[in-house]
Amino acid sequence: MAEAPPRDGRFAMMEEAILEGTGTHVFRVLEAGHRRLYVAVPRAPVPPGGVPSLTMLDGNAALGCLTPALLAEVPDLALVLLGHDGPEAFDRARRWHDYTPPFDPEDGAMRPTGGGGALLEEITGPLRELAETGLRIDPARRTLWGHSLGGLLVLTALFTRPEGFSGYCPVSPSLWMAARTMAALERAARPARARLLVMLGDMESRSTDPPLTAPRPAPEVLELTRRLARCEGLAVEQRILAGQQHGPALRASVPHALRFAARPLAG
Repeated sequence: MAEAPPRDGRFAMMEEAILEGTGTHVFRVLEAGHRRLYVAVPRAPVPPGGVPSLTMLDGNAALGCLTPALLAEVPDLALVLLGHDGPEAFDRARRWHDYTPPFDPEDGAMRPTGGGGALLEEITGPLRELAETGLRIDPARRTLWGHSLGGLLVLTALFTRPEGFSGYCPVSPSLWMAARTMAALERAARPARARLLVMLGDMESRSTDPPLTAPRPAPEVLELTRRLARCEGLAVEQRILAGQQHGPALRASVPHALRFAARPLAG
Protein backbone atom coordinates (compact mmCIF):
# COMPACT_ATOMS: atom_id res chain seq x y z
CA MET A 1 0.00 0.00 0.00
CA ALA A 2 1.27 3.48 -0.84
CA GLU A 3 2.50 5.57 2.06
CA ALA A 4 -0.01 8.17 3.23
CA PRO A 5 0.77 11.90 3.13
CA PRO A 6 2.23 13.43 6.30
CA ARG A 7 -0.36 13.40 9.10
CA ASP A 8 -1.04 16.14 11.62
CA GLY A 9 0.17 13.90 14.46
CA ARG A 10 3.47 13.33 12.72
CA PHE A 11 3.86 17.07 12.30
CA ALA A 12 3.08 17.74 15.94
CA MET A 13 5.66 15.22 17.14
CA MET A 14 8.34 16.61 14.83
CA GLU A 15 7.52 20.18 15.82
CA GLU A 16 8.00 19.29 19.48
CA ALA A 17 11.22 17.43 18.74
CA ILE A 18 12.85 20.18 16.70
CA LEU A 19 12.49 22.69 19.48
CA GLU A 20 15.21 20.67 21.19
CA GLY A 21 17.27 20.55 17.99
CA THR A 22 19.18 17.64 16.48
CA GLY A 23 22.80 16.62 16.53
CA THR A 24 23.50 18.56 13.34
CA HIS A 25 21.01 21.43 13.32
CA VAL A 26 19.45 23.97 15.66
CA PHE A 27 15.88 24.91 14.77
CA ARG A 28 14.27 28.26 15.27
CA VAL A 29 10.64 29.16 14.66
CA LEU A 30 9.77 32.57 13.25
CA GLU A 31 6.36 34.18 12.83
CA ALA A 32 5.46 36.39 9.86
CA GLY A 33 1.75 37.14 9.91
CA HIS A 34 -0.11 33.92 9.15
CA ARG A 35 3.13 32.33 7.96
CA ARG A 36 5.45 30.35 10.19
CA LEU A 37 9.05 29.71 9.21
CA TYR A 38 11.01 26.75 10.53
CA VAL A 39 14.69 27.47 10.02
CA ALA A 40 17.27 24.70 10.47
CA VAL A 41 20.66 26.21 11.22
CA PRO A 42 23.74 23.98 10.83
CA ARG A 43 25.73 23.48 14.02
CA ALA A 44 28.96 23.00 12.06
CA PRO A 45 31.37 25.91 11.60
CA VAL A 46 30.34 28.05 8.64
CA PRO A 47 32.85 28.27 5.78
CA PRO A 48 33.88 31.75 4.58
CA GLY A 49 31.64 31.53 1.52
CA GLY A 50 28.58 30.56 3.52
CA VAL A 51 26.39 27.45 3.52
CA PRO A 52 23.85 26.26 0.94
CA SER A 53 20.16 26.63 1.70
CA LEU A 54 16.95 24.85 0.75
CA THR A 55 13.63 26.70 0.90
CA MET A 56 10.69 24.29 1.16
CA LEU A 57 7.08 25.22 0.40
CA ASP A 58 4.24 23.55 2.32
CA GLY A 59 6.60 23.81 5.26
CA ASN A 60 4.35 22.06 7.77
CA ALA A 61 4.12 18.99 5.53
CA ALA A 62 7.85 19.13 4.79
CA LEU A 63 8.63 19.31 8.50
CA GLY A 64 6.73 16.08 9.04
CA CYS A 65 9.06 14.37 6.56
CA LEU A 66 12.31 15.30 8.30
CA THR A 67 14.19 13.04 10.69
CA PRO A 68 17.44 13.51 12.58
CA ALA A 69 18.99 10.82 10.37
CA LEU A 70 18.08 12.72 7.20
CA LEU A 71 19.44 15.96 8.58
CA ALA A 72 22.65 14.19 9.58
CA GLU A 73 23.26 13.46 5.89
CA VAL A 74 23.38 17.21 5.13
CA PRO A 75 25.08 18.80 8.16
CA ASP A 76 26.11 21.92 6.24
CA LEU A 77 22.69 22.63 4.66
CA ALA A 78 20.43 25.35 6.06
CA LEU A 79 16.70 24.76 5.63
CA VAL A 80 13.91 27.32 5.47
CA LEU A 81 10.49 25.67 5.72
CA LEU A 82 7.73 28.06 4.72
CA GLY A 83 4.77 26.88 6.78
CA HIS A 84 1.65 28.35 8.34
CA ASP A 85 0.34 29.07 11.82
CA GLY A 86 -1.64 25.89 12.35
CA PRO A 87 -1.11 22.17 13.01
CA GLU A 88 -2.40 20.97 9.63
CA ALA A 89 0.07 19.62 7.10
CA PHE A 90 -1.31 21.95 4.39
CA ASP A 91 -2.84 25.41 4.43
CA ARG A 92 -5.64 24.34 2.10
CA ALA A 93 -7.46 27.67 2.36
CA ARG A 94 -4.52 29.61 0.92
CA ARG A 95 -2.23 27.34 -1.11
CA TRP A 96 -4.38 27.36 -4.29
CA HIS A 97 -4.08 31.14 -4.43
CA ASP A 98 -0.58 31.53 -3.01
CA TYR A 99 1.17 28.91 -5.15
CA THR A 100 -0.27 29.76 -8.57
CA PRO A 101 0.12 32.37 -11.29
CA PRO A 102 -3.08 33.90 -12.70
CA PHE A 103 -4.67 31.05 -14.65
CA ASP A 104 -5.60 31.34 -18.29
CA PRO A 105 -9.44 31.31 -18.36
CA GLU A 106 -9.37 28.20 -20.54
CA ASP A 107 -7.53 26.31 -17.79
CA GLY A 108 -10.68 26.58 -15.70
CA ALA A 109 -9.27 27.15 -12.21
CA MET A 110 -11.31 25.42 -9.51
CA ARG A 111 -10.46 28.14 -6.96
CA PRO A 112 -9.03 31.69 -7.00
CA THR A 113 -5.47 31.80 -8.34
CA GLY A 114 -2.80 34.38 -8.98
CA GLY A 115 -0.91 34.93 -5.72
CA GLY A 116 2.29 33.21 -6.79
CA GLY A 117 4.09 36.32 -7.98
CA ALA A 118 3.46 38.19 -4.75
CA LEU A 119 4.56 35.20 -2.67
CA LEU A 120 7.78 34.86 -4.65
CA GLU A 121 8.48 38.54 -3.95
CA GLU A 122 8.04 37.78 -0.25
CA ILE A 123 10.17 34.63 -0.37
CA THR A 124 13.10 36.37 -2.06
CA GLY A 125 12.60 39.60 -0.10
CA PRO A 126 11.36 40.08 3.48
CA LEU A 127 10.88 36.39 4.32
CA ARG A 128 14.42 35.61 3.15
CA GLU A 129 15.79 38.52 5.14
CA LEU A 130 13.94 37.30 8.24
CA ALA A 131 14.97 33.66 7.84
CA GLU A 132 18.62 34.41 7.10
CA THR A 133 19.19 36.87 9.94
CA GLY A 134 22.42 35.82 11.63
CA LEU A 135 23.17 33.21 8.95
CA ARG A 136 25.85 33.26 6.28
CA ILE A 137 24.22 31.79 3.17
CA ASP A 138 26.09 31.19 -0.08
CA PRO A 139 23.98 33.20 -2.58
CA ALA A 140 25.09 30.88 -5.39
CA ARG A 141 23.63 27.82 -3.64
CA ARG A 142 20.02 28.61 -2.86
CA THR A 143 17.45 25.97 -3.89
CA LEU A 144 13.64 26.07 -3.96
CA TRP A 145 11.51 22.91 -3.50
CA GLY A 146 7.77 22.41 -3.86
CA HIS A 147 5.27 19.62 -4.51
CA SER A 148 2.08 19.62 -6.63
CA LEU A 149 0.81 23.22 -6.54
CA GLY A 150 4.11 24.02 -4.86
CA GLY A 151 5.80 22.47 -7.88
CA LEU A 152 3.93 24.95 -10.07
CA LEU A 153 5.34 27.79 -7.96
CA VAL A 154 8.87 26.40 -8.30
CA LEU A 155 8.48 26.38 -12.09
CA THR A 156 6.92 29.84 -12.02
CA ALA A 157 9.98 31.07 -10.13
CA LEU A 158 12.30 29.49 -12.70
CA PHE A 159 10.39 31.00 -15.62
CA THR A 160 9.80 34.48 -14.21
CA ARG A 161 12.47 35.14 -11.55
CA PRO A 162 15.41 32.84 -12.34
CA GLU A 163 17.82 35.02 -10.39
CA GLY A 164 16.01 34.26 -7.13
CA PHE A 165 17.53 30.79 -6.75
CA SER A 166 20.29 28.77 -8.37
CA GLY A 167 18.57 25.42 -7.85
CA TYR A 168 14.98 24.39 -8.52
CA CYS A 169 13.27 21.20 -7.40
CA PRO A 170 9.66 20.81 -8.60
CA VAL A 171 8.02 17.57 -7.45
CA SER A 172 4.97 16.27 -9.33
CA PRO A 173 4.06 19.79 -10.51
CA SER A 174 0.36 19.96 -11.37
CA LEU A 175 0.89 20.98 -14.99
CA TRP A 176 -2.27 19.27 -16.15
CA MET A 177 -4.47 21.76 -14.31
CA ALA A 178 -2.65 24.82 -15.71
CA ALA A 179 -1.47 23.68 -19.13
CA ARG A 180 -2.06 26.94 -21.03
CA THR A 181 -0.92 29.11 -18.15
CA MET A 182 2.40 27.34 -17.65
CA ALA A 183 3.03 26.99 -21.40
CA ALA A 184 2.75 30.78 -21.74
CA LEU A 185 5.18 31.34 -18.86
CA GLU A 186 7.61 28.84 -20.38
CA ARG A 187 7.51 30.60 -23.77
CA ALA A 188 8.15 33.98 -22.16
CA ALA A 189 10.87 32.73 -19.79
CA ARG A 190 14.13 34.60 -19.59
CA PRO A 191 17.38 32.68 -20.15
CA ALA A 192 18.60 31.17 -16.91
CA ARG A 193 21.67 29.48 -15.52
CA ALA A 194 20.43 27.06 -12.91
CA ARG A 195 20.29 23.47 -11.72
CA LEU A 196 16.95 21.71 -12.01
CA LEU A 197 15.87 18.43 -10.42
CA VAL A 198 12.41 17.30 -11.53
CA MET A 199 10.85 14.45 -9.55
CA LEU A 200 7.59 12.57 -9.96
CA GLY A 201 6.10 9.23 -9.03
CA ASP A 202 5.82 6.33 -11.44
CA MET A 203 2.20 5.73 -10.36
CA GLU A 204 0.76 9.23 -10.68
CA SER A 205 -2.94 9.50 -11.33
CA ARG A 206 -5.53 12.24 -11.23
CA SER A 207 -9.16 12.48 -10.27
CA THR A 208 -10.29 15.14 -12.76
CA ASP A 209 -10.26 15.54 -16.54
CA PRO A 210 -8.34 14.51 -18.49
CA PRO A 211 -7.74 11.20 -16.67
CA LEU A 212 -4.65 9.10 -17.15
CA THR A 213 -5.48 5.73 -18.67
CA ALA A 214 -3.37 4.05 -15.98
CA PRO A 215 -1.13 5.23 -13.13
CA ARG A 216 2.23 6.26 -14.58
CA PRO A 217 4.59 9.23 -14.61
CA ALA A 218 2.67 12.34 -15.67
CA PRO A 219 3.36 12.78 -19.41
CA GLU A 220 3.18 16.59 -19.25
CA VAL A 221 5.99 16.66 -16.70
CA LEU A 222 8.15 14.25 -18.71
CA GLU A 223 7.70 16.37 -21.83
CA LEU A 224 8.52 19.59 -19.98
CA THR A 225 11.68 18.04 -18.57
CA ARG A 226 12.80 17.02 -22.05
CA ARG A 227 12.25 20.56 -23.35
CA LEU A 228 14.08 22.20 -20.48
CA ALA A 229 17.01 19.80 -20.88
CA ARG A 230 17.58 21.40 -24.29
CA CYS A 231 17.81 24.93 -22.83
CA GLU A 232 21.28 26.41 -22.71
CA GLY A 233 22.33 27.22 -19.17
CA LEU A 234 20.06 24.71 -17.44
CA ALA A 235 21.57 21.57 -15.89
CA VAL A 236 18.53 19.29 -15.78
CA GLU A 237 18.09 16.04 -13.86
CA GLN A 238 15.02 13.84 -13.59
CA ARG A 239 14.20 11.27 -10.94
CA ILE A 240 11.25 8.89 -11.16
CA LEU A 241 10.15 7.88 -7.67
CA ALA A 242 9.43 4.15 -7.81
CA GLY A 243 6.12 2.97 -6.42
CA GLN A 244 4.91 6.49 -5.60
CA GLN A 245 1.57 8.07 -6.37
CA HIS A 246 1.10 11.83 -6.59
CA GLY A 247 0.60 12.58 -2.89
CA PRO A 248 3.22 10.26 -1.38
CA ALA A 249 5.78 11.59 -3.88
CA LEU A 250 6.14 14.56 -1.53
CA ARG A 251 7.69 12.51 1.27
CA ALA A 252 9.68 10.31 -1.12
CA SER A 253 11.27 13.35 -2.74
CA VAL A 254 12.61 14.97 0.42
CA PRO A 255 15.84 12.94 0.87
CA HIS A 256 16.77 13.54 -2.78
CA ALA A 257 15.99 17.25 -2.50
CA LEU A 258 18.19 17.60 0.58
CA ARG A 259 21.11 15.92 -1.16
CA PHE A 260 20.57 17.95 -4.33
CA ALA A 261 20.61 21.23 -2.43
CA ALA A 262 23.69 20.25 -0.41
CA ARG A 263 25.68 19.04 -3.40
CA PRO A 264 28.82 21.10 -4.16
CA LEU A 265 28.68 23.10 -7.36
CA ALA A 266 30.45 21.50 -10.32
CA GLY A 267 33.72 22.99 -11.43
